[in-house]
Amino acid sequence: MEPSDLENGRLRLKGLCNVEVDGEQAHFEGDDYRDASSRNLPVVHWLPHDSKQGAVKMPDGSEITGKVERSLETGETVQFERFGFVRKDSDGHIYYTHS
Repeated sequence: MEPSDLENGRLRLKGLCNVEVDGEQAHFEGDDYRDASSRNLPVVHWLPHDSKQGAVKMPDGSEITGKVERSLETGETVQFERFGFVRKDSDGHIYYTHS
């Protein structure tokens, strides 16, 4: 999360709910996206608590690491928000496909 996402202490967890953040605690403020929109709350992309470390293999041979969902299935192509599209191959690796 970017520090600017917390400037006013409130934000929208994309596709889930609105929260007020106080230190390391987040407090539920409702699930109406229209409320978040009318208050211009920043929208934050998030992962479930059981996400794991993963590496995306890039076309140039480099790897970029970060958190990934455990539910990513072999053969599945998904969009990693703010990154691009990736595919989990039968060898278990995750490959960048396109932006």
